[in-house]
Order: sequence, then structure tokens, then C-alpha cells
Amino acid sequence: MGGADNLEEAQQGLRKSGITIVRPGRGSHFKLVRGDGKTYPIPAGRAEKTEIPDCYIKALCRTFDFDETRLRAGRDARPYADTDVDADNDEDDEQQDRLELN
Repeated sequence: MGGADNLEEAQQGLRKSGITIVRPGRGSHFKLVRGDGKTYPIPAGRAEKTEIPDCYIKALCRTFDFDETRLRAGRDARPYADTDVDADNDEDDEQQDRLELN
């Protein structure tokens, strides 16, 4: 699996993507919770050291509409996560251009 082989390694990308990881209370699954309340279960097995099967990573990405490659690399995997910054910079550049013309 490239990158995050277990929940411990995946935590960085999940947190950057706005996901809270909830340890199992009585059950056998961690819960990954997005800010809007949408959840996804991950088998607990050996806690954070448990390997996450590829099928769970792929389904997690489909559930939360994440980019799998960015999540596995430990980056913010939300759609347009990288382009939001660029869009803000473009707007600032346009504003600066208008100021220079006047």
C-alpha cells in the first residue's frame, strides 16, 4: 500500500483533511468523523498499529470524496485543497494589477 499502512501513519493526512479519529468505546472499530457528522468505521484490531486494508482506504476516500494519493502521502486530501490557496493568490494578483493601473 504506498504511504500510510496503518491508522497511526494515516493520522496526519486524516487530520489535515478535517477528520477526527474516535477510539472505540465498546466496539471493534475506530470512527473517522468529519465536521458535518459523517462517519466511516475502521477496524480496530491492534489499535493504531492495525494495517488498514486497501479496500478500506479506497472506500474511505469515496465516502469523504478525498484524493487517495494525497491522503496516502499525509496531505490534505479534500477536493481542491491545493487549489484554494492558488485561487486566493490569483485574486490578490488581480487586485494588485488594478491598483498599479490606477
